[in-house]
Amino acid sequence: MEVGFHEVMIMSALYFIALVAPDEIGLKVKSWKHWMRDNFGCRAALRSPAHITLVPPFRMTADSEGKLKSLLNHFAATQVPFEITLNGFDTFNRKVIFVHVEHNAALGECYNKVNHYLRQELPDLITVDTRPYHPHVTIATRDIPQGAFHSAMEHFETLSYAALMQADRISLLKLSPARWEIVHESLF
Repeated sequence: MEVGFHEVMIMSALYFIALVAPDEIGLKVKSWKHWMRDNFGCRAALRSPAHITLVPPFRMTADSEGKLKSLLNHFAATQVPFEITLNGFDTFNRKVIFVHVEHNAALGECYNKVNHYLRQELPDLITVDTRPYHPHVTIATRDIPQGAFHSAMEHFETLSYAALMQADRISLLKLSPARWEIVHESLF
């Protein structure tokens, strides 16, 4: 029996791959996400833990999840932990407010390697992201009300924030009905 596109979409789930921030950083970022919710109604960013995306969202069936976990374990075994510096705040086109990630050659290399490896191993799932890689930790995205952006940024411009984040694992996240959940972690 042939399965149609609609049925495949129902049987598949949305996933992405990231470096999830440690608890201390995650709690700080969550407090800013709550501030955006309380002051401007922004809720979209609250659906995921603080993270730096390595592979943007893609659809996959549940029966492929085990293979992907195994591939991530294999990839992580070839990686060496590295530090990431978070410093200040920035924006994308008045639609996203985020914690700025300082340029980091090791992070760029990790991004390139995991995307290349997974595109080779799972060419039907992982596609090339044509946008330049701009790592960041999102505070608010897509649901900042028109006219609220400047007020929100005025608030963040008064804050000072810097932190070091140890990248020592890669995480697979899956969208549940309410939020993104970590379903697998592979240690470097």
